[in-house]
Amino acid sequence: MKRIIFLVLVIFYSCQTAEKKEDATEFKRISLSFKHLMSCKSLIVHIEKYSTGAIDVSYKYTPHKGCNTDTIDFKSYSIDSIQFEKITESILKIDRSNIEKESQTMGLDGISTSITFYEKDKNTVMNVYDIWTPTYNTEKRKLNDYMNAYKSLVKLASIKLDSLF
Repeated sequence: MKRIIFLVLVIFYSCQTAEKKEDATEFKRISLSFKHLMSCKSLIVHIEKYSTGAIDVSYKYTPHKGCNTDTIDFKSYSIDSIQFEKITESILKIDRSNIEKESQTMGLDGISTSITFYEKDKNTVMNVYDIWTPTYNTEKRKLNDYMNAYKSLVKLASIKLDSLF
């Protein structure tokens, strides 16, 4: 009986340790996406952390209402590791269980958002959060942490969040 209890405790501790390791994972790439199908607005922010330590941000923004214009703002620049860590921390705070439930919900306003991130030294997607209109009933839908992470990524494109939604 003591051996069984010991074995259960070892398994439980192993699971807890594995979960903590996942939370400490560094990201190699992070991408944000915003699309408003009815107004043709779109924003894609891409952050890449290279093995040399350099961290580049690039974004493409279509800021207008109406689908007839071809104006696209594109910009690329570098950020430091402290800024990158703050973004990583904001993403790790997102409650995954709630996001999974929310990503199965669809709205009718044509707005879709997502945050995608990749593990360090791998090209595999670690996770994708797809949420429709996170500014709608944010607290009721328990999307505060998602919105905080999303705001920090939108801020990298020097765009006001209100101008998107």
